[in-house]
Order: sequence, then C-alpha cells, then structure tokens
Amino acid sequence: MSVRVWALALLALFVGLGGGCRVKFPNPFYVAEVEDPSFAPAAGPLLLQDLHHSDPEGPYGGHDAFFALAVADGFRYMVADAPYDELSLAHVAVLVVFIPEPDYRPFSQDELGAVCQWVADGGGLMVFGDHGVLSTNANDLAACFGVELAAAHVIGTEGHCSPNVCPETTPFQDYTFGGPGSQGTLADHPITAGLPYVQSYDGGSIRAWPASAVPLLRFGPDSTDRYDETASYDGEARVVGGEHGHGRWLFSSDTQIFTSKCYEDCDLRISGFDGHIGGTPDAEHNETFALRALRWVAGTL
Repeated sequence: MSVRVWALALLALFVGLGGGCRVKFPNPFYVAEVEDPSFAPAAGPLLLQDLHHSDPEGPYGGHDAFFALAVADGFRYMVADAPYDELSLAHVAVLVVFIPEPDYRPFSQDELGAVCQWVADGGGLMVFGDHGVLSTNANDLAACFGVELAAAHVIGTEGHCSPNVCPETTPFQDYTFGGPGSQGTLADHPITAGLPYVQSYDGGSIRAWPASAVPLLRFGPDSTDRYDETASYDGEARVVGGEHGHGRWLFSSDTQIFTSKCYEDCDLRISGFDGHIGGTPDAEHNETFALRALRWVAGTL
C-alpha cells in the first residue's frame, strides 16, 4: 500500500498561505509518498511539533515536508505552543524541535528537566539546528545528552555554486556524505544502511557527543567554514543519534536534510528531498534518510 500526503495541506492547517515569498519557504508541490507505511493512516505513535520555541512562519520556517512524510508513514501529528511538563508529554512518542530562529525562545529549566526525563523514560527527541547560532541555540537541550553544537557554517572546500542561487562572490557549497568522491562519511547504522550518499547544505557542526552515540554524517578533511577558510571541521559531525535511558535522540546541524524548500523568488529552485542547491548530485536519498531517522527515534526501526 502506498500513502501520499501533500505538504501544502499541512501548511494550511496552522500557518496560512498568505502572499509574497520568504527567503526559504515550503515547497508547495512536494508530495510525501511512503510505499510501505509503518502504520495505518493516523494509527501510529503521536508526533508533536514544537511551536512554543520557534516560529514556523519565520524566515527559517517551512519544514512541512518532514511532517507530511511522518503522516504518510502513519504517525499521528499535532502541534504544541505551550511549555512542556510531564503531563503534556505523557502521550507523545516523538517531539520534533526545529531550532533555527534568530529569536528562538529557550527552554526553561523546568522544561529541560521534563524533556530529559521524558526521553529517559522512553520518549524520542529530534532537534534540528542550522548554521551559526541557529545550531548553538540547541545547546540548552543538547547538554542533557552530552552533545555540543558549534556556531559554524560548514561547507566543502571543493563545492559547487549555482549562479541562480548565489553570486560568484558568495560561494554556497553543498556537502556530500558517502559515495565516490564524497567529502564526508556515512556511519554503519540502520538509518544509513544501503544509502549511497546523503546530501547536506550550508549548516553547522556537532563537535561533541557521548561515546555511545553514533555520528551518522561525519565531516572529512575536505571541510571548511564559509567565512573562515582556515577552519577545519574534520572529524566533527552534521547528524548524531544516540540513546538516553529507554529513549532515543537525534541532533542535526542542518535542517534542509530533513525537508523540502523553495528559494528566493518562488521560481521553484528546490533544496532538500527532491532538489539541490548547487551542482552536486540531487538529494534523492535524503527523504529515505529522514524517514528512517524518524522511525529509529520512535523505536520502530
């Protein structure tokens, strides 16, 4: 059985369509299709999208494709715009937090304690940062799990730039993990099994994680900073997953691995699941990577 969910339908539920365009905005033509869903429609675990700490209508919002993919896999989907405590998380299987907002509202100490204990009791946490402070804003949550994100803009030293996306004077380079000639490596893990490569973009870096965790996407020596060519992130990671008590967590320092967005002037330049920014290979395996990551955090993979 195949299940399809249109990201545009989820966008209309709580964001509104409005007029005009943002720098990045949801790809309205993305359709999430899962050939063999984990659950019957709306019969799976509850996935909760955090709206209390970041604004889905902000300049770095628009992650609807990820949630459309979750719904197509049978997950139940809700949003939350209130502080978290033991009661509010009691029936949640996976909490998803997209950090990247310059005006991100930090978790309170009570919330941090509640989320950390909830994961230890069997919950699944997915946290997505991005470049600069859009990753380090996640460090309040990350500390509980022994993770530290860096305020970086990691790119490959031999990347690509599409003239339609960025001027030649501002190189914007994709970063490929796995495959011939890739810049980084894929870990041996159920999430990455059989994937030839995963495509990433201008995101941050994860510089520390516990020994028991797995750096799923790891930078190689061909890594530098968009604004500091002397920097190297060799051995650091873009995505790390681990366990905490009875639960699982996953941190990413790039959001676009896990979604599908349009760019700039609405002319359907796509990054994410079904597109790419520069001249590197299309991100055709990112959707599988994202779906497996969700399943793994939820304990179904």
